[in-house]
Amino acid sequence: MPLAHKFANDRIFIDSLRLKCVCGPDAFGRTKAQPVDLSIRLGTLIERAAATDRVDLSVDYSELSKQLTKLEAQGFGSPAELIDTIVDLAMEKEGVWHVSVAVNLSKGARTAKNVKWERNTFPAEGVTDEWKLSFEGIEVPIIIGIEENLHERTMKQIVSIDLTWILRNSDSTEFSRHDFPGAVDSIIEVRAPAKNESYHPGNL
Repeated sequence: MPLAHKFANDRIFIDSLRLKCVCGPDAFGRTKAQPVDLSIRLGTLIERAAATDRVDLSVDYSELSKQLTKLEAQGFGSPAELIDTIVDLAMEKEGVWHVSVAVNLSKGARTAKNVKWERNTFPAEGVTDEWKLSFEGIEVPIIIGIEENLHERTMKQIVSIDLTWILRNSDSTEFSRHDFPGAVDSIIEVRAPAKNESYHPGNL
């Protein structure tokens, strides 16, 4: 790759490719195929392909999509393992210098509407990976009081919470060993308020 690749703005997107495969236990601890919503963003440089009129110097995103679809036939021990495989496939393509992968699991957790795994890597520059894990749409019924309101609320209302962890300078093995579902369960175990007491949004 030319040194100028870091200044290239060429991007290839494969957005919301729906797969169904085994990628670790589902929300109920079962090792079975589950819906996987996959998005991938590639940083590349098409200057050489354009200058020489050589298609082989560009990324065949149609072929990459077919390779990604074939992953349904494989089994993965975790979403991180699936993402590592996807990054390896992308980096085999001509001219790719940056890869971002996002995997959404709608059945990845009982306490959240969606679990999102992400990996962002710049291997051509020797930059270590950034991993991100998000539990989105955690719904907790709770009594919340509002100081400005003279009438204290006594009925529970649904509070939607998003939790995100970011781990830099690490690999998928270290990221996978943490018990994030357990952490989510402990966080949403909110104690019951005492009599004549209610929570305020800033104290949750």
